[in-house]
Amino acid sequence: MEQTLTSEEREIMRHAFIFLKTHCNPPANSDECAPDWWLQTVQEMGKVCAAWDNHPLAGHIFLALIDYIEEKAKKKNGG
Repeated sequence: MEQTLTSEEREIMRHAFIFLKTHCNPPANSDECAPDWWLQTVQEMGKVCAAWDNHPLAGHIFLALIDYIEEKAKKKNGG
């Protein structure tokens, strides 16, 4: 049986790609700009999820992206 994404799912994934592309290089958590960077990043994530009326896919994907980006920031601290 062929399965296809809905147009909504496809657009959520497109927005997730753009979000990751825009936020793929976080500052180290020890950088003085890190708190502001994270605040802005989380606010942007919230706006995107709200635009999708808190669709479950958007929530799951964007939380996973935040976790991944956080791991990248931690590695910059040596951890």
